[in-house]
This record gives sequence, structure tokens and C-alpha cells, in this order.
Amino acid sequence: MTLNVRNVSKLGVVLTIVAMFASGCAMKSATSPGDSADIDTENSIVSGDMILDINEMRPAGVQEGAKGFTAYSSVPWTGGVIPVLFDSTVSSTRRSKFFAQCAIWSTYAKVKCITRTTQAKYLLVTAKDTTNCYTHLGMGSTTAIRVFNFGMNWCWDYDWAILHDIGHVMGLMHEHQRSDRDAYIQILPSNILPAFAFAFDILTTSQNVTPYDFRSIMQYPSYSYAISGKKSIVARPAYASQQQYLDVQPTVLSKGDKITIQKIYGSLL
Repeated sequence: MTLNVRNVSKLGVVLTIVAMFASGCAMKSATSPGDSADIDTENSIVSGDMILDINEMRPAGVQEGAKGFTAYSSVPWTGGVIPVLFDSTVSSTRRSKFFAQCAIWSTYAKVKCITRTTQAKYLLVTAKDTTNCYTHLGMGSTTAIRVFNFGMNWCWDYDWAILHDIGHVMGLMHEHQRSDRDAYIQILPSNILPAFAFAFDILTTSQNVTPYDFRSIMQYPSYSYAISGKKSIVARPAYASQQQYLDVQPTVLSKGDKITIQKIYGSLL
């Protein structure tokens, strides 16, 4: 099945699939259901670069405009094993890049990507939806096939983009959406493109494993979804020294990322 990204009547909201990486690259929305990769329309919606399971939201609903869900619990992969199936739209070079970036996470925790054989629950890596880059969050509790769609060529060009979205695959949310973010950063709504305000919703019941991590691979840069020349995220005055990390795109795992992934899947030590 395909997801009609323009109207999800079950939730009474309108969401647009967009690539989260607002680094000057073009962002598009799907123009017809056929533009999207195969996603369960009854149990999933797409928010930024994350596909979310409706039944794992509390309360059940997301609204555009920074009035969204307050809690979302991602389900980690059983035994830390992620079976991966590539479809014909993904080249052998890109398959190797995917496994290479997954292996970086595997360096620090008991989680790994393997080639899918007969596993019922697996991750489908595709480039079918050529307008966007997004992925399911975690293993999920319902949908058997999880989708990782990197349909825009530039997404494959940057290792950090693959590394970031594999973080989502493993169950990590965005750093700037954690429950205590307002003590560390300030979101500037007037500088944010209105259609993307939902991307800055707070998850009020997030499990914050480490102190706020300005260097996390899961942290939005300060210019994400911002009106040209402006910033959407700035550090609070007490953390002004950390602004330098918000002003650049994170490209490697931070110490906090390593601690968090170990908390979910266990340390190798």
C-alpha cells in the first residue's frame, strides 16, 4: 500500500513528507500516493524524516504547527538484529554505504544490520519515493515491513544523512524534541517555515539518557527548516558556548549517542 501524504483523515491532520536535512537542499512533498514507498496507511504517518506508528503515540494524534503528540515509544529490534532487504532501486554501491554506516553504530553497542533471509520482521531499503528521504522509527510493534526510503540522490551523498536515519531505524528520536530541551535551546517559531513547525514538537515523556547533547548526530542544526538567513534553533544564554555545535551539521556519533545506543541495546564490553 502507499501513503497519501497530503491527507491523513484518520487523525484529522494534514502532514507533508519532507526531508529533515535543511542544509540548502531542495525539499519536496509527494504529489500523489504513487510517489511514496510502500507504507501501511492505516497504522503509520510521516513526520519529517520519521515514519511513526499511530498505535505507539500517546495521545493518538499529531497536529501540524507545534501542537503535536506528547509521547512516542519506539520499539527496539529484537536481539539488536536488523534484517535488511534492498529492492532493485538501490545500487550495490549504496547498499555497501548503508551497511558501512550501520556498522558505525555496531561499533559501540550490541546492534547490527544483516542481510535478510526469511525473517518476517525486516527493514526494506528503497529509493522508490524519489521526492524524499525518511524511515520508520524502531522495529515497531505492528507493521512487519519497516521502510527506509532514500529517494533523493543527495541523501546518499552524505554519510551523516545515512548515519542519522539509521539512528531512527534503531529507535532514536531527534535530540531537539526531548522533554527538557527548553532548558538548553530556544526554538524560534517566527523563523521557521510554517509548514514544518511540527518538526519541533516536544516529546514530553522522552527518556533522556544523557545531559542535553548539542553534538548529537540526532540534533537538528540551527538553520533547519528556517526562513533564509535566519536560525530556527539557538542555545540558551547559559549554553552560549554550545552554539558553535548547533551552527554546523553533525557528521559523527557523539559521546552521548554512543551512551544512548548502549542503553537501548547493551554495551559491547
